Amino acid sequence: MTENCRISNQSDEKVVEEFQKGSGKAFELIFDKYYSGIVRYISCMINIKEEARDIAQEVFLKVHGGLRSYKASGGFKAWILTIARRTTIDHLRKKHPETATELSVIDSCLSNCQRVPDNFDFSDDLFMSLNPLQREILSLKFVEELSYQEISEITGLPEGKLRKVVCFTLKSLREKEINNDMHKNN
Repeated sequence: MTENCRISNQSDEKVVEEFQKGSGKAFELIFDKYYSGIVRYISCMINIKEEARDIAQEVFLKVHGGLRSYKASGGFKAWILTIARRTTIDHLRKKHPETATELSVIDSCLSNCQRVPDNFDFSDDLFMSLNPLQREILSLKFVEELSYQEISEITGLPEGKLRKVVCFTLKSLREKEINNDMHKNN
């Protein structure tokens, strides 16, 4: 059995252990497994695909540098997404300061809804009209399918606030969708 086959069938933590032991293939597997998801996640925050790819490269440089000292505590996916979030926010602060400010603002929620609308397209104009924080949280919840606890670890926001953001955002999306449908019918 080749090293690549042996490592690829292991959990993230085992692959990290292999990396820490000096396996070059281990990082390739981590990169292959997470790259497209990281680009998608960053794209939800910044809405510029080329910049998202550039930031993702920077994320993986940081991941590579941090793997030697990585200790499994809150889950590998949450760890790597935390790096992606922080790197993206740093990028936004430098290149798009007006957007970075929006990431620190959270609106309150009026109702208790937790479902994304049926057949919702996370790349359409309606989704992209949300502020970066709303896009980020919805992406983590419904695209990456993370729990509120995992999202809290990544964003540093309390779970209750995250639920409120999801609730408010879904309510807002439904209202926008209804308004768009009404305008199309007129």
